[in-house]
Formats: sequence, C-alpha cells, structure tokens
Amino acid sequence: MNFKATKVFAQLFDFSLCPAFRYPYCISLRFWNAYCFDEGVRSVCQYIDGAKNVQLLELLHNRITPLGCEFISKSLHPKMDPKIEILKLDHNEFGSAGMIRLADGLAINSVLRTLSVTYCNIDQDAA
Repeated sequence: MNFKATKVFAQLFDFSLCPAFRYPYCISLRFWNAYCFDEGVRSVCQYIDGAKNVQLLELLHNRITPLGCEFISKSLHPKMDPKIEILKLDHNEFGSAGMIRLADGLAINSVLRTLSVTYCNIDQDAA
C-alpha cells in the first residue's frame, strides 16, 4: 500500500470529511489485512475516541509500528472513557517497543478483558 492509499484510508475515518461515520451503534471494528499502517490506526483511534461505544477492535496484519501502539494506548487510557473490552493486534511488527507503549494505557485500564498480540515480535523484554 502506498502513501496515497494510506491517506485515503485515514480520510475514511475523518469526522470532518465523513460525518456518517458517527454512527452511534457501531460496537465492533475489524480490519484484517487492510495495511492501514500508523496513520490508519490514528484515524481509527480518533473515531473510537469520538464514538465512545466500540467494544471490539481488531487490527490484524496492518503493519502497525510502536507509534500506532502509542495511539491505541492513548485511546485505552481511562481519561478517554474507553469501552473496548476486546483488543486483537495479531500479526503486526511493533515488537517489544510497541508492547511497552501499549502498556502505558493498559496498566490503568479496567475495561479491557481480552488482549491478543500473537506474532508481533514481542520478546522477553516486554513480557
């Protein structure tokens, strides 16, 4: 996926460009092999922060780096009033650095019940 395609993906979740995405009944977002990269993750997190009712987020095989994990971590922080109960980030390349950034939001999140980060190159440093 090139930069232009990533920008288009990010624009799909931009509230100012597409107010129809403020749909109040969306409780799950699943992006498998979408290759949204970090900018797509940022847009998804902006949607989650505004919608406040997403309970399941799956971003499988989307080439997320530690920066994308930082965006997710901020959305999971209690001050954002997250509703996400299930988070699946399998098959991304963020590694231990990304897991450490995720832990910032996860450490004080009382809502999340399930986290899956298989095949994300996490070593014992982040465990």
